[in-house]
Amino acid sequence: MDYYEYDQYNNFNRFSNIDGIEAKIIEHLIHSKTKYANTIWQLLKYPSKEALWQEVPTEKERMALVEGAVSSLEESETKEKRLFCKPFSDDAIKDECSVLCFYIGEIYPVDATQSVVSLIAEIATHNHINLVSGEADFVAHPEVTNPNDYYYTDNDVPVVQYKSRESLLLKCVLAELNGLFIDGVGYIQFNTHQQVDGRNVASKVSMSVYDGRSFFGHKIQFNILMSGISENPAIGR
Repeated sequence: MDYYEYDQYNNFNRFSNIDGIEAKIIEHLIHSKTKYANTIWQLLKYPSKEALWQEVPTEKERMALVEGAVSSLEESETKEKRLFCKPFSDDAIKDECSVLCFYIGEIYPVDATQSVVSLIAEIATHNHINLVSGEADFVAHPEVTNPNDYYYTDNDVPVVQYKSRESLLLKCVLAELNGLFIDGVGYIQFNTHQQVDGRNVASKVSMSVYDGRSFFGHKIQFNILMSGISENPAIGR
């Protein structure tokens, strides 16, 4: 068995970029123009039932929804935050809205040089606003096809009269972030990683009902296989 001095052991499993993961994900979401990212921002910005029929928020409007972000919008327009780098706290949110939170969860060492880092994406939605109009809302949009006729559409995507805002956010966050590569960190994966101490480290989705009972939501556990060896004593400062 090899023996190391403290300064040698201290070089292992040091992740110089772990403290920037949340910010890099948020930056990706701000600039992403995919349909999933656009839908996420519509649901975060607009609490109304017609959220999906509103204009897609611009990058400046997206920045205004991020806690701590620098925005060129007027201060009066930046008070309502919907995107956070910390766990959700239901007693801190007074509005009827949806919020999205990113933070580091558990870390599972694989060996001395790599670990599985769990990234938590926490979604919370106020009970009063969960339903949003779907593509076939006959009251607001009677021109759209019958929801049972989706087999005759070009892309075989079903349309419905209403959707769960929370389930739609869950779908879009999974679709947007699974497989995303973050420079200096690695791939975000909703997957099962190699065995750690004889067991697999698997991603998962769990339901959360908060103490205040006004919000409910989901916690998505993504996994990132990270490695880091460094002799730089300044890492982590």
